[in-house]
Amino acid sequence: MKNRILWIEDEAFMVKGLLRPMEKIGFQVEVAKSALEGFQKALSWKQYDIIVVDLIIPLSSDELTLPETVRQWDDEAYVGVGLAKWMAVELKVEIPILLLSVVRNPLMAYDLEQFGLEHYLSKSGLLPSHVKDEILRILGGHEDE
Repeated sequence: MKNRILWIEDEAFMVKGLLRPMEKIGFQVEVAKSALEGFQKALSWKQYDIIVVDLIIPLSSDELTLPETVRQWDDEAYVGVGLAKWMAVELKVEIPILLLSVVRNPLMAYDLEQFGLEHYLSKSGLLPSHVKDEILRILGGHEDE
C-alpha cells in the first residue's frame, strides 16, 4: 500500500481536519481544490490508494482554459458527478473512489452505481473517525499495518 489519498474538495480546511487521523497513521493526502485540478491529478491515479471526491466542487478558478472534457461536467447535477463518471468510465481508475455528498445516497440519486462507483459518505455530521474507519474499511486495511 502506498498510503496516499487524492482528495478533491474545494474546502481545504475541512479536509485538513477530517484527515488528521489518516495522517497520524502514515497516509499522505494530496488535495485538489477544483474539478480541473482533480482532473489533472487523477491522470496519475496509480500513485494513490483511494480518491475522495466531493460532488459539489467548482470547475476551476480559470474557466477560460478548461479542457472540453472538464467543461462538460458543468452539465451534470454537480460537477463532482461528472468527474467521478469520467474517472470510472474514461480513465478506468482501478482504485476505490469515495464520494462525499450532502445527499443521503448519491449513488442512487445520480445513478452512479451503473458506472461501478460503490462508496460514499454523507457530509452530514461527518467526523474524522468516520472518515478514517470508512477509508480503512474500503482499502481492507487496519490501523496497525
